[in-house]
Amino acid sequence: MFFYAAKRIKHLARQGTYLRSTLFISSAVIFVSSFVITKLLYAAPGSITVLSDQEVDARLNYTVQTLYSQETHAEYWEYGWGAFDSSTMIWSAVQASQDHSRKSRNTDIVQATESLAGLADLTFRPLPAFNAGSVCEETANAEQSRLQCLAAREALLERSAQRADGPYEMLSHLGNFGFNLFAGLVVWRAADTRHALTTAIPGEIIGEIQLWTVPRQPVLDFDRYKAQFSPLLLQSGRSRSPITGVMFTFGF
Repeated sequence: MFFYAAKRIKHLARQGTYLRSTLFISSAVIFVSSFVITKLLYAAPGSITVLSDQEVDARLNYTVQTLYSQETHAEYWEYGWGAFDSSTMIWSAVQASQDHSRKSRNTDIVQATESLAGLADLTFRPLPAFNAGSVCEETANAEQSRLQCLAAREALLERSAQRADGPYEMLSHLGNFGFNLFAGLVVWRAADTRHALTTAIPGEIIGEIQLWTVPRQPVLDFDRYKAQFSPLLLQSGRSRSPITGVMFTFGF
């Protein structure tokens, strides 16, 4: 009887280890796949629209005012979340240096790393409108330069609108879920279940808040622009996956 019980416990322990390893790998796959598939999205090239000088002037004036407004909102979002991630990273790092418990120290290290990853995401993947002022700061008189400037601004309006649609794209939420699940599983292996839950659940909630606080204005601006000035200077199709040919989006 004792031999059977010991054998059963050993079997369950192996199952637990296997379950942890499986969840760990699955979360990493979800997180990485969300970015890989997102990178595969592309805009199909199309024809060039011919515009008069008056139409070019009207479009340039509209884009200047619109992008200036978008840049202000993007700066609030970027600097706000940057300050949040910086403060939480510093707090977790200080806590890790003072913790006497190995489990708490490992948890704080993972949480500090999460905040660092958030800062890196803000730095290397800012909102498109965050640097809107650097696009054609001064419009040249040459017609070709004016058209190139207009094309760059229209493209920026489109990218900004697509980024603002992030909360309505399944991949954005899968990436957030996979990242926080991965962090929780790291803590689970390095500490225990309680610390893992206090890492994964708040991280998931904060990530969703960050997604849903992305300024929605670029979508409205781009819709108004298309209604007033359609067709665009450089026509392009909706961004779609070259694998499936459809967008991974959903609506509320």
